[in-house]
Amino acid sequence: MARTNHPIPPACGIYYYEVEILSKGQKAHVSIGFTTSNNHLNKLPGWEKGSWGYHGDDGCSFAAEKQGNPYGPTYGGGDIIGAGIDFTQHRAFFTKNGTLIGMVFHHIAEDVEVYPSVGLRHANEAVCVNFGHSPFRYDIDDHVQQQRDAVWARIQRAPIDWHVLEPGRTAAPSTARAFCVFDSDGTDEPPAAEKGKARADAPDEGREEAGRLVLNYLVHHGYAKTAHAFETQLARARARTSEAAVASSPALPVPPPLQPDVDSPMPDAEADAGAYAAPPPSASTDAALAERLAIVHAVQRGDIDGALEGARARFPEALAREQGLVLLKLRCRKFVELVNEAAELKRRVQRAEGGGAGAGVEDGAMEVDDSSSSTPVPVPASPTSASASPAKTAAETALRAAIAYGQTLRADYKRDARREVQGLLERTFGVVAYHFPMEAGGAVGKWAGQDARDALAGEVNQAILESQGWPARPALERVYRQTGACLAQLGFLGVGAAVYADMRRELLDG
Repeated sequence: MARTNHPIPPACGIYYYEVEILSKGQKAHVSIGFTTSNNHLNKLPGWEKGSWGYHGDDGCSFAAEKQGNPYGPTYGGGDIIGAGIDFTQHRAFFTKNGTLIGMVFHHIAEDVEVYPSVGLRHANEAVCVNFGHSPFRYDIDDHVQQQRDAVWARIQRAPIDWHVLEPGRTAAPSTARAFCVFDSDGTDEPPAAEKGKARADAPDEGREEAGRLVLNYLVHHGYAKTAHAFETQLARARARTSEAAVASSPALPVPPPLQPDVDSPMPDAEADAGAYAAPPPSASTDAALAERLAIVHAVQRGDIDGALEGARARFPEALAREQGLVLLKLRCRKFVELVNEAAELKRRVQRAEGGGAGAGVEDGAMEVDDSSSSTPVPVPASPTSASASPAKTAAETALRAAIAYGQTLRADYKRDARREVQGLLERTFGVVAYHFPMEAGGAVGKWAGQDARDALAGEVNQAILESQGWPARPALERVYRQTGACLAQLGFLGVGAAVYADMRRELLDG
């Protein structure tokens, strides 16, 4: 018997390989299947405990037995036999020349590692095994897709107790089993009474709760226009079904309705205002959202002075978060923006003069402090001749302003021994080593470019929300992340069905 060196990972969901019978010898005593590491190599798969095999001489299936059970057709020279394990059911299946024979065996590979194995008994028996390096004869992709669809169908049929989203609440015992959609036999179904109740209650409550999750996400990330349009749509849906609005859950804080944006009304919103009037808007909530968005957008534009001014005036607690790291990150970003501005002015000088990379501005001026001194080194004023162009003068002035701000920043945090602080300063001051940091590529290019702006804008947005008592992440994102963590843990535990609950594939990439 020949056995692979590595076991099959249960987290793969479905495992499959094929064997081409090159020569059956005299009696076609070939067995294809699976064994454990404890099985003897001089025994055919299926003859010992912990082994399962499909034999070619009689077409029987063997599972730790000398006398097999009728299963499929016999096979011999020229045939291609496929063997697979469906870990969602812990059952095996075999194919012959591209046709599925059927499921066989129970509890295969439960709590034990198994290996693809092929057994030969007589001389002149020869096989060729395909583990996927060549196309399979059987359409295994369609087989996998059918199983994926079946798993998602079970997930969608499972009733949901939305109260589990509330702090301190758990699913009722009577409905706990309804969440077990990953049973090993793949046949788990909630009791008929619970299924009926789920069909009766879940649609309306589910739509309402799902809508609040989405609305919470939109408001959290500042999509004001979309949030207003979506909330208007939710209000109309409630009115059409003549249901009262569901009270806000403590776990899903959603502010009062947003003020309408004149440039993004819902279709026919004004015509239907009388019939489907939304609850009164909150001016204070709208103002806070507008102020938060103004700060976030300022960071995204590179207007750090505007962002700092707005944050200090409206959300000073946000700047103090993480022991002042939010403020430091904004100040570091301001230095990067000043260097970028000086670099752009320098580029204009080069274009006007037709010079090389170092033309127009003193390269030696791009130093923040002297490594041999504990105090910042003043930047000497560049001698500007009377004939210097206004563009060259502006470039030199911008560079001196950037260096002066960098020296001030270094002095303000020189005694702060925190590793993250000194690392952030070192990374920030590193941009001065490049003529055009945004075009430097690699880590420097990302640090100086728009990606870093957007990342910092997200951090500032999160800091403002946390300073106002909102959670760091919206409820929808927390649910998504928690579900992903649960699926990963199920995979580690060998629950094969978990591989088909791929949320990114089903919900985002699709």
